[in-house]
This record gives sequence, C-alpha cells and structure tokens, in this order.
Amino acid sequence: MNVRRGDAVQGATVTFGPVKAACHLELRLDDGRALVAEGDDYFDCLTAVRRTLESEGAILLCQGARRDVWPSGMARSMAAGLKAYVLVNRRPPTPDDLVDIFDPAEPGDVGTVTEQERVRDEWFASIGINP
Repeated sequence: MNVRRGDAVQGATVTFGPVKAACHLELRLDDGRALVAEGDDYFDCLTAVRRTLESEGAILLCQGARRDVWPSGMARSMAAGLKAYVLVNRRPPTPDDLVDIFDPAEPGDVGTVTEQERVRDEWFASIGINP
C-alpha cells in the first residue's frame, strides 16, 4: 500500500486483527511511523487512520479510500468492513462491485473522507434512499 503526500509517494504496510472485542488496524509507514486505530469494523479503523493522514496533507492509496466506495451494513457486519462496494449512480450495488478495502487504488480515484461521504450521500439520493 502507498501513501501520497503531494507528489511524493511512500510505502506503508497494514496489519489488522481483532483485539478483545474491537477491530484493530496498524498502518506502518516506510519512515517507521505507525498509525493505530480501533473500531467496530476495519472500515471504521481505516477511516480513522485516513483522517490522521489527511490532517498531515497525505492520502492513502487504497480501494477503501476511493471517493466512490462505501461498505454496506451487511459487509460491515458479516465481513467486518473488509469489503465495500463501488457505488454506481442510480443503481444498487451487485456482488461484482465488491472490492477489498486494502487493495491498491489509483491516485485519481481516491479522495478525502469528506469527499467519500459526499459521494455516498449523493449515491443514496440517486437510488431514492435517505440514510
């Protein structure tokens, strides 16, 4: 996995697993720094780590950071948030739209957590659901 800060790209390694009753994620940057998060699912953990990176002007280049990706409630409960759907306007997702949140993503596809939440809300509106 990679982290981009401006034009610079740095490698990172993600490890995750349960700790007691919570999901636990550690993102270790190639510079030796580690970001740690715990949450109800791994998408929550990823979002927390992303918010920290964003506050430093960096963005994570993974599928879970794509503007158009969001997990369903079922993906969060059944797969601990490790899978999420690519949201296509005006249609419900299909199994073909599932991605692994930690798989690499193209820099042009990723965005901030706020951008991702906006796209999620627009998608819900496009299929007539009020979250």
